[in-house]
Amino acid sequence: MVFLMHLRARKMALEFRFEFDGKRAAGISGVSAIGGREEAYILLGVTLRENTERPETAAVGSNTLAGPQEGSILDTMRVAISKNGLPIRLTHKQWAHIVDSHDYMAGNMDLVMESVEDPDYIVRGWTDELVALKYYERTSISDKHMIVVYKEGDSGFIITAFMTSKPDKIMRRGTIWQR
Repeated sequence: MVFLMHLRARKMALEFRFEFDGKRAAGISGVSAIGGREEAYILLGVTLRENTERPETAAVGSNTLAGPQEGSILDTMRVAISKNGLPIRLTHKQWAHIVDSHDYMAGNMDLVMESVEDPDYIVRGWTDELVALKYYERTSISDKHMIVVYKEGDSGFIITAFMTSKPDKIMRRGTIWQR
């Protein structure tokens, strides 16, 4: 596999263990002396950092914030930018959990990500998580409110998501932000 990267990024990139289908990548070759600090950490549209100086790249889907943890590159599916401007990851593992728990959610990943980025309400969670609510007139099952529970921080991520026609119980937790 060939990566184009800034000269200073090569040392950092060599410290990561890149795997594909359980096989370790043989090595990293290809360097580029162009670009600034942010470009130094982008490999094939995946940023090996917890945050970005250019959140618009993640917002339009041209860049995924994977973080520096081993295995995080292959684990991250999508990233949404929260109302607080922080990246919120949706991993393969969490998406599988969501669809296993709520089979009607299959095919609704775009609505989940949109609900984090552009919610109608953000309410308090049970501990330190946040809950995004967004009403959709048309979903795969009918008109519903999308509920997305997520955490912000150094490594924001989606915990779960589901749809409901009765968001009142969740709204009682206390509105933090509303459109």
